Amino acid sequence: MGNHGPIIIIDEDEDDRELVSTILNQIAPDTQIIFLENGQQLLDYLEKTDQLPFLIISEIFTPILNGLEVMERLNQLSALKSKAIPFILLTSPVDKHLVEEAYKVHVQGIFEKKPSLEEMKVQLQAILDYWTLSLEPNQFEGKK
Repeated sequence: MGNHGPIIIIDEDEDDRELVSTILNQIAPDTQIIFLENGQQLLDYLEKTDQLPFLIISEIFTPILNGLEVMERLNQLSALKSKAIPFILLTSPVDKHLVEEAYKVHVQGIFEKKPSLEEMKVQLQAILDYWTLSLEPNQFEGKK
């Protein structure tokens, strides 16, 4: 993951941010982690930066713009949509309706937060492994 941009985590819960930070520092120590508290902060960040995030992981239940609302906004912004930034929801609790709503707005995955440090570590490692191996349009810039 050395040549990827930062991982952006959107979650207002300080305990959850601390847990995710601890895990990501273990499994992706060379990757910059940016923590935001709501979806509006993400839109503001993406508007101001030229750095392309590797991955966005968002809680659904955040103030101002929740995870579903921010994904809808990202889908409306053609410049951001064409950058193909993976947008994952990591939330709790999860039910059928929430999963259906998440896929209606075209998230790339929805995961229920695991209850223990070890289970969450396995979960985040699997997410990072998948997106590290996945091909994306941005990899082909400057190539024919």
